[in-house]
Amino acid sequence: MLKLFFGFIVLSLLFLSSSCCNSKAPEAVAAVRIKFEGLKDSYQSRAWVIETAKGDSSIKIDSVYYGLMHSVVDYSFDLEFRKAGPNGDYHIYADSVNGPDVITEFVININQDKCGNDEITYTYRFNGTFETEKVHELTIHK
Repeated sequence: MLKLFFGFIVLSLLFLSSSCCNSKAPEAVAAVRIKFEGLKDSYQSRAWVIETAKGDSSIKIDSVYYGLMHSVVDYSFDLEFRKAGPNGDYHIYADSVNGPDVITEFVININQDKCGNDEITYTYRFNGTFETEKVHELTIHK
């Protein structure tokens, strides 16, 4: 009886370990939520991000306008980084914030799990402070 139970456990574990490869995992993304604290709907604060060349803010690569920050979106937006190709420096602006907050030194590592799904880890500096993908939200104070 014990051998039968042990055999059942081993077969169950083998089935579970092989079945994960039959389902497609959600696509991995490198992103962080940018949240503005201290805003109220009456402020009508707009937010945008300008990506510049690494270490050279005079060379503009891209810009994204996120519109008015509102309580409906919890005064926040998601900033997604490129998985393929280099990322520059990300300058985060808002009407109600003095000066830009900056994400620099973004480094992404993509590995594959045993089923061939991407696993993403990344590091960056937010206003000079070292962060990793474990920090899902960055807070900018008004």
